[in-house]
Amino acid sequence: MKATSRFPFHSLIAYAPALFRAGPAVQPDLYQPGATAQNKSAADHSYRADIDGLLALAVLAVVVFHAFPALFEGGFVGVDIFFVISGFLITGIIVRQMEAGTFSFSDFYARRIRRIFPSLIVVLLACIAFGWIALFPDEFELLGKRLGGGASCHIACWSGSA
Repeated sequence: MKATSRFPFHSLIAYAPALFRAGPAVQPDLYQPGATAQNKSAADHSYRADIDGLLALAVLAVVVFHAFPALFEGGFVGVDIFFVISGFLITGIIVRQMEAGTFSFSDFYARRIRRIFPSLIVVLLACIAFGWIALFPDEFELLGKRLGGGASCHIACWSGSA
């Protein structure tokens, strides 16, 4: 399958983080339902365009690595960069909330679950739909086991039982 795109390169840079649920580099605890990037950046002075750019480059490195492995052999480093930036943002949130005396583990994890689980559910359902159409029965059974294991790992990790 040929990896081509019909939108300009700058659009990929602007929207790549959202494709991977990173969202714009605005602190996740400041997200409000129904807010847009335009009114968030005007109202929230913690938005960092430089961090958005770094996230986009990290995602782009991973996408190019998967599309053209021989061309860009070190693209997996983008995952490491992405995790470092995410850790930086999350640590900033925790430090600010601890300094203000408002930090709560339950609130922290509730926000993470509200942010990650919708994407997890969409990906799991898409895999099941694709598997139903494209896989043989024994492969579909193996897919079900893998998806069940992956989903239960996420749930166990988030519930604190792992």
